[in-house]
Amino acid sequence: MKIKSQEDFWAGMMFVAFGILAIVVARNYPMGSALRMGPGYFPTYLGALLIVIGVATTALSLRVKG
Repeated sequence: MKIKSQEDFWAGMMFVAFGILAIVVARNYPMGSALRMGPGYFPTYLGALLIVIGVATTALSLRVKG
């Protein structure tokens, strides 16, 4: 497996790292529910979205020459 786009690879890793950080910081906050969101709801789902974007960007960096 060879990295074809260094910039995309490291950008994807950065998205994943920030997503993990957001989830770790929000783990001590109450989640609530979709109807009554707690303070941990938004950072947790935002962190999960960042991880998904990061994985997609990293995967593309292995396939597409940047």
